[in-house]
Amino acid sequence: MFEPDDFARLERITLADFEPLRGEAFESVGVGELRLVVVERLDPQIAEAEREPFRLVFEGPSSTRCEQGLHDLRHLTLGRLPLFLVPLGETAGRLRLEAVIQ
Repeated sequence: MFEPDDFARLERITLADFEPLRGEAFESVGVGELRLVVVERLDPQIAEAEREPFRLVFEGPSSTRCEQGLHDLRHLTLGRLPLFLVPLGETAGRLRLEAVIQ
């Protein structure tokens, strides 16, 4: 399903890569279009962390069915990313999904 380069790309990605993409669409294989709505810096839990942890929240139609797990997300600028998505529930008729990058 995923290639080693996909995970290598994820290892290099930072909060700064996602900040300008807020509001843009990502395509999730098997789920459909998801829009990035939150890009948020998190407090580091480990002082020696290689990168600053952050969270991403995506929204999709309430009819979207997405189980917790590793998903294949694609974006025109970032390419293919394997992200672990956790459903947060619905807000204002939209399904919200979270990914935490550490």
